[in-house]
Amino acid sequence: MNRREALKRTALLLGVAAHPAAITEALAQATRPDGRRYLTSGQFATVSALADRLLPRTETPGALDAGVPAFIDVVFGKYYQPNQATNLAQGLENVNAAARARTGRAFAELEPPEQDAQLTALAATTDGDLRRFWTEFRNLALTGFFTSEVSAQQVLNHDPVPGGWEPDIPVASVNNVAWFE
Repeated sequence: MNRREALKRTALLLGVAAHPAAITEALAQATRPDGRRYLTSGQFATVSALADRLLPRTETPGALDAGVPAFIDVVFGKYYQPNQATNLAQGLENVNAAARARTGRAFAELEPPEQDAQLTALAATTDGDLRRFWTEFRNLALTGFFTSEVSAQQVLNHDPVPGGWEPDIPVASVNNVAWFE
């Protein structure tokens, strides 16, 4: 799945065409220094661990650098309908329950290889509710990451004041990175 498809699916999942003002407000609130506002501390820890394993820091920033957990927190608290918020909270609890069943610890307390094993099992599950949760969570995390200032400035080639249009330029001439405008 490419970035464009992930953004379209997330917009459909949220039930609205991603309105720029709503995304801007969510991103602005997501960058508050206090981090969480709506999720419990346990839920926020699980969201942070899931996002970090999904988009880890490599030579580029990861989900935690881009404020993805705080973005998901704001979407959960301000933009989700009650049934959507309940489904996300239940999905986080199911992830923790599966981790506790296997290891006796919550997902956020596991070592990265153990978390990866849990995510592999989650991605392969045939349980409809868990599958929906994982799809929804991935879409939220990708949206939060690729609409963040960190991603635009350090991962994608963002040009806030673009110049002239140059068709068919070689990708190698822009450091083999896609453009974001």
